[in-house]
Amino acid sequence: MELYPGVSPVGLLLLLLLGQGPSQIHGSSGENTLAWQSQQVFWTLKNFPFPCKPKKLELSVLSESVHSLRPSDIKLVAAIGNPEIPLAPGSGTINMEKPQSIKNQPQDVCMGIMTVLSDIIRHFSPSVLMPTCSPGKGTAVHTTAEDLWIQAKELVRRLKDNPQLDFEKDWKLITVFFSNTSQCHLCPSAQQKSHLMRHMEMLWGVLDYLHHEVPRAFVNLVDLSEVLAMDLQHQETGFSPAPEVCKCTETTTLSKAVMQWSYQEAWEDLLASSKFNKHETFAVVFQPFFDEIEPPLKRSSPQDPTTLALRIWNSMMEPVGQKDGLLNTAERKTMKCPSEESPYLFTYKNSNYQARRLKPITKLQMKEGSEFTCPDKNPSNSIPTTVHSLRPADIKIIGALGDSLTAGNGAGASPWNILDVLTEYRGLSWSVGGDETIKTVTTLPNILREFNPSLKGFSVGTGKESTSRASFNQAVAGAKSDGLAGQARKLVDLMKADKTINFQEDWKIITVFIGGNDLCASCSNSTRFSPQNFIDNIKNALDILHAEVPRAFVNMAMVMEITPLRELFNEPTVSCPRNILSRLCPCVLGLGDNSEELSSLVQRNRDYQKKTEELINSGRYDTRDNFTVVVQPLFENVSMPRTPEGVPDKSFFAPDCFHFNAKTHARSAIALWKNMLEPVGHKTRHNNFEIKAPIVCPNQASPFLSTTKNSNLGNGTWMVCEERAPSASPPTSVHTLRPADIQVVAALGDSLTAGNGISSQEGNLTDVSTQYRGLSYRNLTSQVRTLVQKMKSDNRVNFNRDWKVITVMIGASDLCDFCTDSNHYSAANFFDHLQNALDILHKEVPRALVNLVDFINPSIIREVFLKNPDKCPVNQSSVLCNCVLTPRKDSYELARLEAFTKSYQSSMLQLVESGRYDTREDFSVVLQPFLLNTKLPVLENGKPDTSFFAPDCIHLNQKFHTQLARALWANMLEPLGKKTDTLDPKGHISLACPTKDQPFLRTFRNSNYKYPTKPAIENWGSDFLCTEKSPSSQVPTSVHELRPADIKVVAAMGDFLTTATGARPSGYKRLATPWRGLSWSIGGDGKLETHTTLPNILKKFNPSITGFSTGTLDNKAGLNVAEEGARAQDMPAQAKTLVKKMKSTPTINLQEDWKLITLLIGNNDLCLYCENPEDNSTKEYVKYIQQALDILYEELPRVFINVVEVMELAGLHHVQGGKCAMPLAVQKNCSCLRHSQNLTAMQELKKLNWNLQSGISELSYWHRYMEREDFAVTVQPFFRNTFIPLNEREGLDLTFFSEDCFYFSDRGHAEMAIALWNNMLEPVGWKTSSNNFIYNRTKLKCPSPERPFLYTLRNSQLLPDKAEEPSNALYWAVPVAAIGGLAVGILGVMLWRTVKPVQQEEEEEDTLPNTSVTQDAVSEKRLKAGN
Repeated sequence: MELYPGVSPVGLLLLLLLGQGPSQIHGSSGENTLAWQSQQVFWTLKNFPFPCKPKKLELSVLSESVHSLRPSDIKLVAAIGNPEIPLAPGSGTINMEKPQSIKNQPQDVCMGIMTVLSDIIRHFSPSVLMPTCSPGKGTAVHTTAEDLWIQAKELVRRLKDNPQLDFEKDWKLITVFFSNTSQCHLCPSAQQKSHLMRHMEMLWGVLDYLHHEVPRAFVNLVDLSEVLAMDLQHQETGFSPAPEVCKCTETTTLSKAVMQWSYQEAWEDLLASSKFNKHETFAVVFQPFFDEIEPPLKRSSPQDPTTLALRIWNSMMEPVGQKDGLLNTAERKTMKCPSEESPYLFTYKNSNYQARRLKPITKLQMKEGSEFTCPDKNPSNSIPTTVHSLRPADIKIIGALGDSLTAGNGAGASPWNILDVLTEYRGLSWSVGGDETIKTVTTLPNILREFNPSLKGFSVGTGKESTSRASFNQAVAGAKSDGLAGQARKLVDLMKADKTINFQEDWKIITVFIGGNDLCASCSNSTRFSPQNFIDNIKNALDILHAEVPRAFVNMAMVMEITPLRELFNEPTVSCPRNILSRLCPCVLGLGDNSEELSSLVQRNRDYQKKTEELINSGRYDTRDNFTVVVQPLFENVSMPRTPEGVPDKSFFAPDCFHFNAKTHARSAIALWKNMLEPVGHKTRHNNFEIKAPIVCPNQASPFLSTTKNSNLGNGTWMVCEERAPSASPPTSVHTLRPADIQVVAALGDSLTAGNGISSQEGNLTDVSTQYRGLSYRNLTSQVRTLVQKMKSDNRVNFNRDWKVITVMIGASDLCDFCTDSNHYSAANFFDHLQNALDILHKEVPRALVNLVDFINPSIIREVFLKNPDKCPVNQSSVLCNCVLTPRKDSYELARLEAFTKSYQSSMLQLVESGRYDTREDFSVVLQPFLLNTKLPVLENGKPDTSFFAPDCIHLNQKFHTQLARALWANMLEPLGKKTDTLDPKGHISLACPTKDQPFLRTFRNSNYKYPTKPAIENWGSDFLCTEKSPSSQVPTSVHELRPADIKVVAAMGDFLTTATGARPSGYKRLATPWRGLSWSIGGDGKLETHTTLPNILKKFNPSITGFSTGTLDNKAGLNVAEEGARAQDMPAQAKTLVKKMKSTPTINLQEDWKLITLLIGNNDLCLYCENPEDNSTKEYVKYIQQALDILYEELPRVFINVVEVMELAGLHHVQGGKCAMPLAVQKNCSCLRHSQNLTAMQELKKLNWNLQSGISELSYWHRYMEREDFAVTVQPFFRNTFIPLNEREGLDLTFFSEDCFYFSDRGHAEMAIALWNNMLEPVGWKTSSNNFIYNRTKLKCPSPERPFLYTLRNSQLLPDKAEEPSNALYWAVPVAAIGGLAVGILGVMLWRTVKPVQQEEEEEDTLPNTSVTQDAVSEKRLKAGN
């Protein structure tokens, strides 16, 4: 079938269906276009699936206004102008194997574009006529304005003559193609204005003609200059002769991008305000065409008609002012559709477009000043001869090299003035600008001028680098690294020629910042912009400065991380000239998010940064004392500033969204200044410019600009202190002691002070035993006596007159062995030995300041050792530091280690703060706490850094010792109460210096410090901080929705713990008094603030609660039915008594009131177990408790029952050396403890203890107690892992017990009440199974709006809402878990102390791998011996 000219197959079918035969088709192209157009449109339909849904947008009424014109309203598509877009081989658009007869004339290209455009519109308007392109009479390939006149007249004639077109009523879409192939509009100067104006005036005349002659028309004005300009890059095609290009004086990428954007804006503004857009039947819209966003190497060239047609269509679908015209490959093949909200073609009017000259200019603060508060602004006493002692006030000259970010392009431009980005605001430049003062403009020179007002070399105002106002700011806009050497040469020549400076003597700062433009262009020439070439270019420039510039401190600002620019570019809500951005940095903005090219760019960026550091760190520029280069990494990792809404904040950028504005220049200056003062190796590498940082100040400890040599790199330290003089006469008081007064130093301690392994090579474990005493900083009393004798006998020391500093560091080695004999290594013994040693020094050594240094927490050593099994000798852990390295994670032994550590530290503090050593004017002991909170040094992979440790991973190497020395020195100069108590081994520790105001080593007196006194604790009450105190809105019917405030009645069952026997000190005769009003679970004496009990807590929720006990008398017992000697077999009887009492109490509504009953029993069962083991089985114990619960279940409605697991009884036996008033009372009340020396008997007792706990733990899961909605049994396990708390000296804290060391005191009852209450608010399965007997008034947990109920099995989500038949798994899972917890957590203080002496008798103990194994092995031998 023969196709009609210019008609696609689909289009022909539509015409035939509508009854339009061949005679109705009005073609405008010759026959030679037939095959080409058919192939072109067929390809278009195949490759661009039509995504729009025209039916949703159809309206039966034809639009009367061009501003509401829909695609379905268009009747005809036409064009004038010759697009002259050739079809180059290899463009990948269509099959280029076309017949030789087809000629690629401009007319053919125009028809190709219009055919595609018409075909798109035909989906909306099937009756659209065949497109037309008006031929011109000129034969030139490039259409002139004169030729457009001819074409416009011809087009009007054809439209009027077309019989299928109602010329007056039908809507017409006309495209006017034109081009400024001379590119004169890209010249920012006025030299080409006349040429450009003539061209635009003639084009304006063509538009005016169409406006006058053609009704109902939407005119696209399409400038193809950019497309044609791109053709010039592909001269190999041979299609288009190059037009004559204007000879611009400035043709940088920036100027071209800005001028192209300005040219488009000029058209937009002109058309928006013209008469063409003030009528309802005619509109002209400028449709911009810019380069694709792809990097140059990936662009297809030239453009094909299909793509151009699609771009025209998509541009008509976008509001005016939002037509970026920037397309990547995917976007070029995406067709946009009209929306239901905006179904029309966009005009200036319906886009609400506002001409640029009418847009409101936001009054932003274009400059940002800063407060300068540095007190010390003095220069050095004499001009320094070394760059490593250079103060800010010593700087006399400043200069800079770089690109447009240093030239200051757009820094002072108002927000909408994009043209002003071409202005170089050098006076605002972050590194070298000198406009105004620091109060209004923050720049590096303005900061330095606060130190030296005579600073020279900074730039002011605006202008190119060649102007006098630029001074020593020789940065060139658009520069790349290969131009940096030329800038350096120019700067050196300018400095040498300047007669106002002393080139040889004046100190100079030169800041170099380059590389952004290299990265932006790197994808177009990877060889030219390779990391190696980049760093070679940097080296060439720095070599010039190094060779020719004396007395210079060079800032090498690291190249910026450039990819965050993509965030700004890709954010649709941020208004940025994306066409400018894409031109300035195509290699960053034109890459896919996960593309290989983007990964390569990111790596190239990093390589630029890495090689910069490698060059500077090579020492190439540290060959003489009057010159250095320092890398300043302020831009290495800069986050994109964001608004409070989380989108990129363009207020930090110039109007082009690429360059810095004055605010960012100011914050960059502050960041650079901060970097200059930060030591090398510890500089800030991440900056968030959203936050305005203050100007940091040099301090007397670090008054110099930081260089590699004065930054304490390595193990040495650069001494910078100026206050080094001794006292005018030898001081007589330790409180007026200056560092220079010290004549003798000494040390006492363990292997850390001895220097074990300090210089051992990695892997040389045997060398750790070597004591490097010259590099470093057991019996302590013996050491002290030896030291005193040495000082007295040394003829270099005047023992009575010389001032001495003695450092004592002890404790770490003790902790390695504490578990082998906890009595010998107790905190009490540690305290005593330390006190004895210090007493000798205090008594015998005159004129001494003693540093008592805290020790490193053993957890640090443990982490390093255990997490580096490939580097640390883990197979020797039991030999190296058994008690620290061998305990399992979360084990009892590890908790014990932590307790001992804190006790040791507390002992040291207690000893110093006692004032014992402050009784003489010439002696004092000062605690230096810098090791108290030592940070674990960690590598980037998260592993501990072993480079700070000797090969055994326990001792410290020289690098760590260096940090210790710096930290100790800093502590010695810090006043008491303000001493640093943290140490980061990897951090920078500035060398502290004494000052004129504070020249002394600090003591309590010259720190005006008073040792704190601990306030006496008056009671064991608690603070109530809960806010959720309301009851349920109506009385709950389910126990699983029971709030604390719903409880009306409390009751308790149990033994002497619940009767609170012996709770109040009153002498032995009244030890057996039951203080029921203080009982943890049922007492109601006083109020919560003075007495912590469960009822007193509940009173805060319901003041009307009843049932609690008060006082000591039986008639005040309330519903406390516990009896002192009760055992499990008595629980059924107590249950019956309790039910009877409740039923007979008139204030209790038995059916309606919710009741809380707490049951704790088993202590007497355990105590009497030894007398008759057969009658005290676990089975019998659980049976009696179950019988009691069954009685309560049968008799009482609305009940929540706490069943508390029995405590670990073995822990109640302590050897206190007669400190208990009546130790026999323990044996009287608990006969099993008479056998405490019988290991077999004690093991049996512990076993029964565990079994009783595990038996009780099943009760919550018994099916019988889950059948009723108003009854629940919940096991509270806080006693499962019981240990007796220690006092500050590591002895057992007897304040928890009565005078017989058996009953609990009121403090013990308070802690039990807190533990029970907190258990009640914890879900089953997540309850705390150990006590935390540390006094704190705010330990009470609170219900929350999300979790307001007391926890049961069901509302802990361990069961469905309705109870089901019990499963076997449910019954055995919890006992197993409980037994596992007990095995890990039980602390038997008595067992520990009785087994240890046996351990010491066993010779093989030292060969065992860890403490727990040692105990088991010895226990097994004792058991065998007993058999």
